[in-house]
Amino acid sequence: MKTKNQNYFRGIFFIWVLCFFLLLAVYLLILRPAQQNSRLLEKRLAEKKQIYDMIIQTEQKQTMNLMRQELDNRKEGLNKYVIEPKKMSDLIFNISQIANEKKVDSFNIKGIETGKSSSSSKSKYITEDYIDVSFETSFINFASILNSLERNAPIVFIDKFSIIRGDDKPAAGKVKMNLAVFVSQKNISSLSGISENSKNKIAELEKVSQ
Repeated sequence: MKTKNQNYFRGIFFIWVLCFFLLLAVYLLILRPAQQNSRLLEKRLAEKKQIYDMIIQTEQKQTMNLMRQELDNRKEGLNKYVIEPKKMSDLIFNISQIANEKKVDSFNIKGIETGKSSSSSKSKYITEDYIDVSFETSFINFASILNSLERNAPIVFIDKFSIIRGDDKPAAGKVKMNLAVFVSQKNISSLSGISENSKNKIAELEKVSQ
């Protein structure tokens, strides 16, 4: 009876040992490689996500730079022809500086804000304002002044002018000019077609890219 019990327990022991080795084999051959593959996939997924985030960030920076460049280009183009009302005093000062550099005599300048709608642009957002200028100078110097005004930014247009030869100085004359300038009634950015939504989009991209 004792021998039978020993054989029984010995058989149970061998079965447990066999099950243990079977489970160990299953772990080593199936579960452990699966865990390693899972970790490897997670690592690759994290690397792919990092690369994707870098690509998205780069594209956002490129888009932001393109939008800012477009805004700057449009504003620069309009700045050549249109001035904002608050900068009219600067323009009058620049014209006075040109006259001072050309050393004209009896210089006088007066701005006239007519607010007349520009017939050439047919836009309610742009008006024509005028500046009256008078001075005495030589004919050659007068031509140089006209050239400087045409190269000014914004461009100053000569609406009309008159020049009367002086009795005491035949080579000089008394000049009267009516200058016209396009004045925007809205912000230059709005006139250039860049909406507030576009500027907000640039701000959002800047936050994301930081």
